[in-house]
Amino acid sequence: MNPISFEQATAADVLAIAALHSNSWRENYKGIVSDDYLENQVEQNRIDTWQSRFEARKSNQWVLLAKADKELVGFICLYGEHHPQHGTIIDNLHVDSNFKGRGIGTQLLIKGAEWAKEYYPQSAVYLEVLSKNSAAIGFYQSLGGKHIGNAIWNAPCGTKVEELLYQWGRPESLLMLSGKRT
Repeated sequence: MNPISFEQATAADVLAIAALHSNSWRENYKGIVSDDYLENQVEQNRIDTWQSRFEARKSNQWVLLAKADKELVGFICLYGEHHPQHGTIIDNLHVDSNFKGRGIGTQLLIKGAEWAKEYYPQSAVYLEVLSKNSAAIGFYQSLGGKHIGNAIWNAPCGTKVEELLYQWGRPESLLMLSGKRT
């Protein structure tokens, strides 16, 4: 197995991020959002989303890439102090299906928690996950994520989808639960 390297994303990474994001949605959201959207619209929607995120970059946004031999195999996107009650959001965490089970998602979460601890130390860390995405839910629970509520996601295709909110408390909580000393 080749070593994984990590680097901050730039606008030059938009197409690679959008492609991985689209593939992840196609694999994990089938039967949850419309088939037409996944087959015909998701890629352009993700390109537009990521172009917008880099063109009008928010000061609290951080995107980290995981690469194997310079190929994008995963990424995480956080927004510091995104929500007044829930805290810093892990807005995206995706790993290429060919690289799952190698600890890349955990490493990205740890690096995200390190960033959050440095810049938003008093803010809890949370994420929203689709209620039907049992693999992701199991992963977050295995790292100590606590279910704190439910929400509805208005998917880009117009579908309303139930989400679960998972939280770790302050960033050091996620670091400790993942086995990393603070």
